Amino acid sequence: MKEKAVGLWNRIATKENKQIAKNVLLILLVSRLFYIFIGCVTNSAFGNNITFAKMFLGGDADWYIKIAEKGYSLSGSIKPGDGQANWAFFPLFPVSIRLFKYIFFFLNYAQAGIFLSLIYVYIMGIFLVKTVRLYKPDRLGYFAVVLVYMGPYSFYLHCVYSET
Repeated sequence: MKEKAVGLWNRIATKENKQIAKNVLLILLVSRLFYIFIGCVTNSAFGNNITFAKMFLGGDADWYIKIAEKGYSLSGSIKPGDGQANWAFFPLFPVSIRLFKYIFFFLNYAQAGIFLSLIYVYIMGIFLVKTVRLYKPDRLGYFAVVLVYMGPYSFYLHCVYSET
């Protein structure tokens, strides 16, 4: 069993895979800084008083965080009396937020969701490079990652959504 684990680790931890992981991390950090910059510029240009965390917690993120905190409920709505329920959201992402929060106990649920979506997007970028390299063995995989991370609708990848 130990030999299988060592063999698997040696297959995963190749020099090529380490280089892919470093490059994808750099692209992810640059894209995340770009979206933070755009959020700050639009925040100041339009006079909104949106906090740094609220840039990543818009839309359905409140639903996922509330499901992670309290679970599903029969009349579960963020705003009482609006008639909406939390049943429409699949449980895998809120359960993973709750597990991540349990492991990293010093984080709150919103921070755990932000970090978890960052990790999922990072893993997706690594798999995208590896998949593109199956068909085109040059730097085209990194270009695909840049397009995915910096595309017009990629702000969903930077928020606490299950789409990450």
